[in-house]
Amino acid sequence: MNSLFSLTLSFLLFTFITNIPSNNAAPSQVIDTNGKPLIHGNQYFIFPATHNPSTGGLTLNEISDSECPLTVLQNNAILGIPVKFTIPESTTGNILTGTDLDIEFTEKPNCAASSKWLLFVDNTTQLNCVGIGGPGNYHGGEIINML
Repeated sequence: MNSLFSLTLSFLLFTFITNIPSNNAAPSQVIDTNGKPLIHGNQYFIFPATHNPSTGGLTLNEISDSECPLTVLQNNAILGIPVKFTIPESTTGNILTGTDLDIEFTEKPNCAASSKWLLFVDNTTQLNCVGIGGPGNYHGGEIINML
């Protein structure tokens, strides 16, 4: 009986002193590396979280049997292609955590149907990848999600 009381008391103490994040927490502002709010439609470069001079930005390249550079990859030698974050069915606004977003490059190759990001399964490697374009760009490949 004493051990049950001890266990219950320990559990109650743990419950009251532990700060468990709530799913009902208010969304917070997403900020860039300069601490400024991310703004709908503005251009940004994406880099790895670790600050290392030898890491570069995101670009497009071909993988497997692709004839068009549709796969989003990191290239250590270049700044990369800027992206913009947009909130579907909105023309302005700050971006908050938990907000549904479209992510797209500000430029795309002519062979791509769209510059918006999507998730697809590469036919050769059978790996999930991030790319751009549309269903017509993936010739039988599975598109997991149009982001």
